[in-house]
Amino acid sequence: MPGENVQVLAPPNSRLRGLVTRHAPEALTIALEQSPIREALRFTAGHEVEVEWVHSLGVMQVSARVAEAQPEHERTLELELLGHAEPVERREHERHPVELEIWAWTLAQPTKRLKGHTLDLSASGARLHLIGVAPAASLLELTIVLPDRRLHVSAAVRWRREPALVGVQFQRVSPDEQASLVEFLRQPR
Repeated sequence: MPGENVQVLAPPNSRLRGLVTRHAPEALTIALEQSPIREALRFTAGHEVEVEWVHSLGVMQVSARVAEAQPEHERTLELELLGHAEPVERREHERHPVELEIWAWTLAQPTKRLKGHTLDLSASGARLHLIGVAPAASLLELTIVLPDRRLHVSAAVRWRREPALVGVQFQRVSPDEQASLVEFLRQPR
């Protein structure tokens, strides 16, 4: 797990990204992302958090307690694990394994059109194979090529896995396009 990208979730809505620098059977050390737009480090010893990462089994999560929080300029958390990692299922809609051509662009790269395909798809999101997404990209404008039409949706990037896996949640989908997507997913394959 050292080198693994993770997210640290703390109530009520703090979500910080980081990199595991040390993993022991009952402890983790996480170097939090150095970014001026991220929240200030506010964890104190004893604070309970959830740690999430993307695994081949899906999104995994483990509960932890802050053992030590370094000063803000260090941005390092020492965590005591409180249990075992478990897969987390947050999807509202079932994912269907389907490969469809997609095109994407981002505000981080407004003049670059990316080409890829879906690996699985639901009415609310998708797992994509998409090479070249800028690290700063948090929103994608997607064109999904269905057999009978093209859908245009905005999607929030929820996770990434190198070299080219991207998990997205659809943000803006017109009612007509949502109906077309649901109808497509109902068809037998």
